[in-house]
Amino acid sequence: MTPAPPPTDPKDTALARRTVLRAAAWSAPVVALGVATPLAAASTIDVGAYRVTDSCSVPGSGRPGFLLTAGPIASLPERTTITVSVTGVTTIGELTVTGVGAIVNDVSATSRLIVLTSPLPAGATMTISTTLSTSISTRWTLRAVSTLPRDYVATGATTESSFGSLSCRA
Repeated sequence: MTPAPPPTDPKDTALARRTVLRAAAWSAPVVALGVATPLAAASTIDVGAYRVTDSCSVPGSGRPGFLLTAGPIASLPERTTITVSVTGVTTIGELTVTGVGAIVNDVSATSRLIVLTSPLPAGATMTISTTLSTSISTRWTLRAVSTLPRDYVATGATTESSFGSLSCRA
């Protein structure tokens, strides 16, 4: 006669099930993270070769400033920022922006932060002019630096520009 198998302890079976479930629960977030990362990396948008250029006399204002021109193929997205600052004088003056919706924030007496509130269409130009007087006898430098929102890149772009009192005389 064959001996009967020893009785199975219900505690042993429950422990094994808990161990399996615990391991599955810990591995699920790791698998999900591994799947989500390549999708997020693939969502970067290239806006192409936009440019920031300086102007001793911004068209329409006659004042010094900058032109922000979107590349020929893609719009610049809203939330793109442009920081305009001056060195050598005590104030940058008032900034005026035309050509697209934007908010101008005073960062300091010598710096302003411009945030686009709507996209700048492909090929379009936004003007940024300041009340800074180009006839000031002291040396000054005006600089603009643009930054795209997260998940955007700009292949071939000119993202900043600067000029000064020695190169720009009224």
